[in-house]
Order: sequence, then structure tokens, then C-alpha cells
Amino acid sequence: MKSIRRTLLLTVLCVLIITLGVVSVVVYRLSVSSLREKEQAAKDLVEQRYNDLQDEELRARADLLARDVQQNFQSEKWWLRWVLAAVGGYAPLPPGPFGQVPVLTTLATWLRSPISWEINTRYATVVTLMEDETYHNTDYEFVQMTADWGASWRSRSLGDYQLPFDTSRFRRDVDAKPVWDFVDLPDGTKVRRVVVKAPVTRWTESGAPLWRPRKDDSPHPSRAITGVASVARSPSPRGPARPAIMGPPPAGMQGSSLPNFYLQCAWDVSPNNPLLRDKIAERDRQLAEIESETDRSISNLRTTLAWTVVGAIGVTLLGGWLLVGLGLFPLKRLSYAVSEISAKDFRLPIDPKSLPAEVNPVAEKLSQALAQLQAAFEREKRAAADISHELRTPLAALTTTIEVACRKPRTAEQYKQTLDECRAIAGQMGLLVERMLVLAWIDAGADVVRPEHVEVGDLVGGVAAIAKPLAEVQGLTFKVNVPKPITVRTDPDKLREVVMNLTHNAIEYNRPGGEVELSATPRAQGGVVLEVRDTGVGMPAEIHDKIFERFFRGDPSRNAAGVHAGLGLAIVKEYVDRLGGRLTVDSAVGRGSRFRIELPNAL
Repeated sequence: MKSIRRTLLLTVLCVLIITLGVVSVVVYRLSVSSLREKEQAAKDLVEQRYNDLQDEELRARADLLARDVQQNFQSEKWWLRWVLAAVGGYAPLPPGPFGQVPVLTTLATWLRSPISWEINTRYATVVTLMEDETYHNTDYEFVQMTADWGASWRSRSLGDYQLPFDTSRFRRDVDAKPVWDFVDLPDGTKVRRVVVKAPVTRWTESGAPLWRPRKDDSPHPSRAITGVASVARSPSPRGPARPAIMGPPPAGMQGSSLPNFYLQCAWDVSPNNPLLRDKIAERDRQLAEIESETDRSISNLRTTLAWTVVGAIGVTLLGGWLLVGLGLFPLKRLSYAVSEISAKDFRLPIDPKSLPAEVNPVAEKLSQALAQLQAAFEREKRAAADISHELRTPLAALTTTIEVACRKPRTAEQYKQTLDECRAIAGQMGLLVERMLVLAWIDAGADVVRPEHVEVGDLVGGVAAIAKPLAEVQGLTFKVNVPKPITVRTDPDKLREVVMNLTHNAIEYNRPGGEVELSATPRAQGGVVLEVRDTGVGMPAEIHDKIFERFFRGDPSRNAAGVHAGLGLAIVKEYVDRLGGRLTVDSAVGRGSRFRIELPNAL
């Protein structure tokens, strides 16, 4: 029982280990894939955040440079600005006789026009960065400015190279938004660029001097108009507002497009850029944390799966041993019940219905086998008694005959008659022993079937030649019916023994004036059907299955000449089974018997 328990437990463990292994591998791969996807998504988010911060920093740098440009737009050609302002009437004329000169007044009136205002804004304005004072050029920053009126400026880091830029779209779009893109420099450096649009100045009817410092909290040029405009929007804290030096635009120019400049600021995006060093370090730190967190999660997953498998195996070992033992307890009960069977009592001391459904068929089959074994033992006991009886009767007759012959002197004829009687008795005893030896050979498996092609008509004719004289002696009619030649492949000796035995029984257990018929017909599926029919005393239906058992005799009182130990039909049954055939009987008391043998075409 322990071996069964170990076998079942090992089987369950193997199935569990394989199942857990497959599930663990699938779960591990899916989880790792999910974690890697999550890691990649987090890295993409960090990269996107870094790019956004980089763009924000780049834009802030561009706005700062744009403010510096707006603060220094008047630093060059100042003399032209003042001349055009004075002549065009954008600055108040000083008091004196010049203000009363008709020619100058007419000229001033003519110059106070959109043409003068356009000349003032176009040619008296210069875009520049004071590299020595306000702008400190680096090898990783590239700045280029382009104005609507054609003025331009480049940082020394660009050398003679001019960043490609199309101002047409910005000119069409009044509220153009900053634009970011990537540009490849001639030396192969890839830079990130932002382009902002900012006005040079803004004209108002009142304001402050150009040299007034601008407020630090003013908005970025790319988001609002700054520079002079930021100053102009705030009244002077020293007193009431004064007219601006440049004055308001002439009638008809209010709301017209102001002159703009376009500032391009580009940074080298390589890790060596000191302007991005802190952000790159922060990005790398976040990426390293994401990778480390993912690796820790994968390691924890492996540990969890390993402990899960080990725990499941441990629980299965402990619980499985107990559960398998409980499951095998009915087999243990059955084992104890079988151990109580003895040679005197073959009854199984347990009710099969009290066992589980899986063990119940085993107990039932075992009970049936024990019943058959008990019946076999009883038959063997009866067989020993029958054999003893069958042998004792001829031996007693033989002994009596010899004793009678020896009591007094006999004539030669009398001795000859006594010897003939002794020979007949010895023949009966020899036939009985021969049949017992045949059954012993069959049980031992030494009786080999030797198939060959047999003409059934010839075999039946040979049997009829032997049996017909015996039937005629007893006043019986013997008929043979073989309509056409039939050939089968079978063992002719065993088939002849079967037909001969059935024919002898039909003759011996027939009634005076009866009939015996031996016939052979082909089967529809191939082979042959042999029938032996008689009009004898017949048999009751309840013994049809028992007549083929060894040493069984339906009516021991029906003793004709010969040995009737109940072995003939047992031999017939064994031979028919070995030939692959089927033997059936149809009989009724007073109606005779019909034995039917169905043999296949080949063995």
C-alpha cells in the first residue's frame, strides 16, 4: 500500500511541478514583458519631460535674448533716429523762430506722414546683441536674428554659416507661435532650434523715455509685446506721463503691422552641452532609477514565483501524503478482507456496496472470481470423486471377472471369454485416461493448433463412415447433408474430434428408431456451419450451460456402453474455442438436441 501511495504522490508531484513550471514560465514572461513595457513607457515619459524642459529652457533663453535685443534696438544709428524724428515731427520742435518759419512748417507737415514714420522704423532701428557686454557666446549655443527690413545678426559660434529660415509664414501669421525643430550644422552637429517672433517697438501717444529701465516682471517677447512697449504701458512714478520721444504714429498708421525681428536660438543637444548638463544628469538619474526599479520588480517576481513553487510542492508533499492515504483506505479495507479468505471459505467478508464507486467494481469482480474459484475447486473435488468412481467401477468389474475365472478350472473357451471381458474393461479405462490427458494438455497450453486447408465434405464423410454402422446397430437412421464442396482453413484433427464426439453422443443418447443427421453449410461471412441433430431424450434448459463443464452429467442414470465421465463435451468446447468458433445447443426434454458449430474461414 505504501508503494501505491508513493507512486500516486510522485505522479501528483510530477504533474504539479510540470504545471507550475509551465505556469511560472508563462507568468514570468508575461510579467517581465509587461514590466519592460512599463519601463519603456516611463523612460519615454522621462525623455519627453526632458525634451519639454529642454524646449522650455531653450525658449526662455530665446525670450531673454529677445528682450536684450529690444532694449538695445536704438544703440546704433541713433543720429538717424533723432534726425528723422526731428524732421518728421515725431519730436516737438524747440521754441524759437524756427517754429514760425513757413517753409520748415510745410516740410514738417509733409514729413509727418506714413512715409516718414516707415523710414523712421525701418532705417533707424538695428537688431543686435552686445556680445561683449550682455551676450556671452558659447560653442554650444547658436543665435541668429533676422528683421523684416532685412537686418540680421549671427553669433560668432555660427561663423559664416547662416541658419536656414523662411520668414514668410511668420509674416503672414500676426500671432505666430514659437516653432521648434532640429537642424544639422555643416560639421554634423545636430542642434535643437526655436524661432520666436518679437516686435522692435510699439508706438503709443504717451510713454516714458527710451532709456527708462524695463520692469523685471514683464512677459516674454514671444508671448507679448515687450521692450519699449512694456515701459510705455506703465506711467512714470516720478510724475505725470510725458510724450514719448518718438511720438505717436501718424493718422492712418494706427494698428498697422509693426516691424518685427525673428530670433533663432539653437543648442547642441549632445550630453557635453554645459547648458543642459544638470537636466541631462537629472534625466539619466531618473532613467537609472526606472531601470533599477524594474530590475528589483523582476527579481522580486522571480523570488515570489520560486517560493510559490517550493511552497506548493511542500504543501502537496505534506497534504498529499495524508489525502492519498485517506483515498487508499478503501483499498486497505479490501486488502484486509482478502487476507481473511481461507481455503474453506471463499466468500469475500465485505460488502462491495460499502466501498467507493472506483473500488466497488474491483470488489465485485473479485467476489465473482472467488465464486468461480470456489466452483472450480468444487468441480475438481467432484471430478476426483467421479474419476475415482469411474475408475473404481471398471477396476471392480475387472477384479471380479478375474476372481471368478480363478475360482475353478475353466476351459480354453471360457478363459478366452474372460480375457475379452477384461480387454473391454481396460479399453474403457484407457479411453477415460486419454480424455483426462487431453484436458491436461489443453490446460497446460501444450495442445498446439495446426491449421491447414480442409475439405469439409471429406471430413464429414469420414466421420459418417465410422458412425453410421454404430447407428444402424441401434436401429437409428443416419443422414448426411453436405450440399456443395466447402473448404476452410482449420485444424482437421481437432475438428474431426469435435464432430465425432457430438455424433457419438447423438447416437448413444437417442431413442430406438430415432434419427441422427449430420450437415454442413457455408456461412454468409465465410467459413462453415456444422450441425449434429438427434431425436433423443433431450435436455432441460437449465443445464444447457453446464453440460460443457468437466465431469458434469445431466442424467447419471443414463448409462450406455462406454465411459460417461462428463469429459467429452468439455473437450469439444475447448477445441471449438481454440479453433476460433462458436458452439451453441438447442435442446428440450423429449424433443431431441441440436448442436451448432460456427467456424471462421481461416485461423
